[in-house]
Amino acid sequence: MKKSLLFLSLICASCSGPEGTLLEQVDRLSTATRNDYYVSNRAPLQPQQFIKLPAGTIQPDGWLKQQLELQKNGLNGHLGEISAWLQKKDNAWLETGGQWG
Repeated sequence: MKKSLLFLSLICASCSGPEGTLLEQVDRLSTATRNDYYVSNRAPLQPQQFIKLPAGTIQPDGWLKQQLELQKNGLNGHLGEISAWLQKKDNAWLETGGQWG
């Protein structure tokens, strides 16, 4: 027990940041500042907490890219070929009197 407690305290000490680092917990992010580069809410609406980036700004890489490719090449990517509910032919969502959907 003493060895594991000592090991845990060594791990915690090695993971701590440099001395003098100030950590602050806030309930909500500040909305006092505006970002001139992105569209945000206008008055009287409150500013958004997070900036919505344009589509395609962030590109997946590494593990996330591999997982997305697995989904694309697996069931999710071929669901339209497998499921009768997603076929465009005779789909009740796309045409009146369709059988599926």
